[in-house]
Amino acid sequence: MPNKSFFSESKRDELGIQAIKSKRAAECTFMKNVQKQVSGLLGALKNQQIAYSLAWFAISYAMIPILTGTMFFFQTQHLKLDPAILGLAKVVGQFGLLLGSIIYNRFLKDISLRKLLVSMQILLSFCMLSDIFLVNQLNIRLGIPNSVYILGASALVEVVSLFKILPFTVSLAQLCPPGCEGSLMAFVMSVQSLSSIISGYLGVALVSFLGVSSENYSRLPLAIFIQSMATLVPLIWISFLPDRESTKHQKDE
Repeated sequence: MPNKSFFSESKRDELGIQAIKSKRAAECTFMKNVQKQVSGLLGALKNQQIAYSLAWFAISYAMIPILTGTMFFFQTQHLKLDPAILGLAKVVGQFGLLLGSIIYNRFLKDISLRKLLVSMQILLSFCMLSDIFLVNQLNIRLGIPNSVYILGASALVEVVSLFKILPFTVSLAQLCPPGCEGSLMAFVMSVQSLSSIISGYLGVALVSFLGVSSENYSRLPLAIFIQSMATLVPLIWISFLPDRESTKHQKDE
């Protein structure tokens, strides 16, 4: 019995040591993979075309003062619209984005990134101006109910705002070195999220500066106009984006 107990304890200790070694080996492999991905990402960001493209992408979101919160309060509290209508507009926008992805894959993928994003920024600027019609109730004068107008205008803004991510990520995928595509795309989404947070703070600062409040919406159209014009400012640095020839040359290399 003592010998049997001794061998059982020895075997248990041996299995424990093997488990510890396996755990350490797994941790070591994990850290090596992390270091490899970080190294690949840093290497990709050293590419000027990728770095400049990311800079433009971040600026194009960060410098637009988003008025989502103000418009939501205006629509639900002032116009007495059901929040479900606003949620439905988001759903319609997502379906529109799916349709836009199909259209891009069939008809727009051969257009240069610069031309496509210039068109998207200009279209987004005009779409944002549509909120002025809602604030001034011009749609009612045209016989369009607020709920119907929001389902069209808000959904269109949602589609255009999200659609420009598609050609941008396709271009980055062509420029990205093999092996770090996932890390670079995750970094792009992180940059986009950070830029959206900054734009949200800018929107709050803008409406505060103009004196827009729950009791005074008289200067809300001006805030919307400034938001729309800010959408066009990134076009000044559109040369940061690679053209079709440079992207093709990079891919061939």
